[in-house]
Amino acid sequence: MPEPLSPTCLRASSWLMCTVALALGLASCTSDAKESVSTPAPPSPSALVTPSAPSTSAPQSPEPTLAPKLDVTVQQQRFDSNTRTVGVETTNLGDVAVEVLSVQLVSDQFAGPKTRIGSVLDPGRTIAFRTSYGRPNCRATPGPVLARLDVDGTPFERPVDREGRQELRRLVVADCAKVQLGRIAHIALNRSFRRVVIDGEPWLRGQLEITRRSPGGTVDLRSLGGSVLVELRPTGRLRDLRGSDKRAVTPVLVGSNGRCDEHALVESTRTFPLSAYVRRLDHPQQRVQLTPSAKGQNRILKVIFEACGVTRP
Repeated sequence: MPEPLSPTCLRASSWLMCTVALALGLASCTSDAKESVSTPAPPSPSALVTPSAPSTSAPQSPEPTLAPKLDVTVQQQRFDSNTRTVGVETTNLGDVAVEVLSVQLVSDQFAGPKTRIGSVLDPGRTIAFRTSYGRPNCRATPGPVLARLDVDGTPFERPVDREGRQELRRLVVADCAKVQLGRIAHIALNRSFRRVVIDGEPWLRGQLEITRRSPGGTVDLRSLGGSVLVELRPTGRLRDLRGSDKRAVTPVLVGSNGRCDEHALVESTRTFPLSAYVRRLDHPQQRVQLTPSAKGQNRILKVIFEACGVTRP
């Protein structure tokens, strides 16, 4: 049986065992610490954040403005006859009101001015926007006619319908005939009127003159026309301007046509567009508007009120 160890040896052995245990513990702690602070793996390429490059794609455009549903035709009112003024009759076929800011008529034969409007066009409503089709190009071939409309600040084009094109065609043909006639001759009432009394009624005696401007054949004077209050009639036969003539004079009388009601006398707005109907060569008959001077108009009105027995207001 082995001999028991002395207390000194026991103390020495315990110290040694403690030292060994401490050494082993430190080694274990050091190993654990190394594992806990190990260098992390580099991030994967998919995890890397890089600055985004500038976009080369075009910016998204705004949604296009929906075209208004408009129907367009053209008509000339009676009070605009013998002028280039027409009504662009525009109908709103849509469900919302639109504001028409301007209108213009264009074709191969003419290009009218841009006319400012500024009117609200409610759904289902039709408004005739008054504008001019402009001076025509009489050598151009008739073609499509467009109405250029500024609607709510956006320009749109609308084709004029068949009836509107026919109306413009009629006006342009008459306009070109008038232009061609005006190059050949000037037709007007002479400014000199003389008051006369015939069968107890007052009249003004004057002259209708056709003066040649350039060669161009015969200008036939076919008839004369008055107005709602005025009668214009020849006192003899109508004088034509023959090919070699420089001037042709037809004596005329101007006075009351017998209409003396208060409404006509006071409210008439078409008193002085008198008419001469002429024809040149094989061209259709055309109307020439005769407008007396301001002085002549006052003298005619005086005679009319005198014939009606009414004091002029």
